[in-house]
Amino acid sequence: MRAKPLSIMILLTTLLAVPYMQIKPVLGHGLHSDEVAIANLGGRALTGRVEMYPPSLDTKNLPDEAFIRIRVFDANNNNNISNVSYNIRVTQGGKLLLLDNFFSPDGDLWLRIKPDPKMKQPMISAPQEPTGLPKWIGTFDHPVEIKGPIITDGGLYEFKIEIWSIDTPKVLLEPTLKFNAYVTVATIQEYEAPIGKVEVRSFYDKILTLDYKEDNNAITFTMPMNWDKKYLAQVPFIHQEVVFDDATKVADKYTGLLNGFRLPENNIVIDRSAEQPVVHFMIFNNTLQKIADHFAEMGTQPKIAEFTLIPGEVDVGTPLEVEAGQLSKYSATGAYHISISVPDTIEPMKPTAFAISIMDANTGAYKDVLYQFVIIKDGQELARRNGATLGGSSVEYFTFTDQHVGPVTIRLEKIGNNEQESAEFSVTVAPEFPWAIFALIGALGSAVALARGRFTLLAR
Repeated sequence: MRAKPLSIMILLTTLLAVPYMQIKPVLGHGLHSDEVAIANLGGRALTGRVEMYPPSLDTKNLPDEAFIRIRVFDANNNNNISNVSYNIRVTQGGKLLLLDNFFSPDGDLWLRIKPDPKMKQPMISAPQEPTGLPKWIGTFDHPVEIKGPIITDGGLYEFKIEIWSIDTPKVLLEPTLKFNAYVTVATIQEYEAPIGKVEVRSFYDKILTLDYKEDNNAITFTMPMNWDKKYLAQVPFIHQEVVFDDATKVADKYTGLLNGFRLPENNIVIDRSAEQPVVHFMIFNNTLQKIADHFAEMGTQPKIAEFTLIPGEVDVGTPLEVEAGQLSKYSATGAYHISISVPDTIEPMKPTAFAISIMDANTGAYKDVLYQFVIIKDGQELARRNGATLGGSSVEYFTFTDQHVGPVTIRLEKIGNNEQESAEFSVTVAPEFPWAIFALIGALGSAVALARGRFTLLAR
């Protein structure tokens, strides 16, 4: 089944017509979108964002046509940076798919992709900006047309982007600015097991192997994974699904392993509300970082992630002691259970990813719902935008500034398009460089020492 171009255009038109509307699926680093801090330049917090549309692509739903949006903007005010010149390199599974130069007059570069797995090289059609090296010009109304072997397979797509110029194509940046971003086409793989057909859905990278062990009814599958901690810092969470064809074969409880480490109970969620029950792996960043720490202590760094699902509560693998990285509560009327995963430290001038999951409180099912994402500081709204969960999950990005240091409120409003449904969470933005705090402590220490000296003199 393939997505229709007209429906995609309607989606994109709606996206730009509604202020701040962002439709995101499961994940962050490896989703339909990724956002990266590039540099602070002339007082501007340059930030890059890559988005893929339609947002819910998978190997059973590859499109006849898709769109890629590459945006460069100032995170201080959300304004686009104009006249951006790029060199863009796209790879998937180590294979080079695209390497060329592009230009965006308004900071929003749009590429219209027409996947063709039979082609070895992409064909590009668009006007060119002639200053220096020719660059393909792409806008929302007139996107760059690219036909070739792009978005023809599931997995993680890497965008290596180098920015040559901003504001004007006549002045080159020295040095150039570089950032990497990642988006995903979900992989779906089926397996005929003794318990019936099992379907594994990977919302991060391509499934490499899938196996079933009859001795303990364990399902094991693998995918490529970079366990470097700097890389993982951009991965809000990983969501995988195991779908059962026969509801009677689903256990009351499951034990989950990731590379031999036993996952916390809340990382495995069973959804029985659908005709085909689903067991979710919901692995948040703090768990990924903890496993990476263990690998560092062991002096090893695997190149895969191995997921194992075992029926029952089984004492296997290495238990993980993971500090809570999630904020959870019920919505105002109790209809939804909402969780938000936040980084251990929220720093100014760096995009913060808020991984959101919304569950039906009555059935335990992850819900696809609309909501409004709101950020409030000292009673003033910093952001308000529409969002939606797909597969029950989404990721919202926001870049705080130095003026936002301290307590901040995160609110989800109009959950499920219901005015009465909301949930509120408190987070803290840490100072980017806490030297002022150290200086204050030092000053207080000096004052105390001086006061003690004076007291001693008076006592004599």
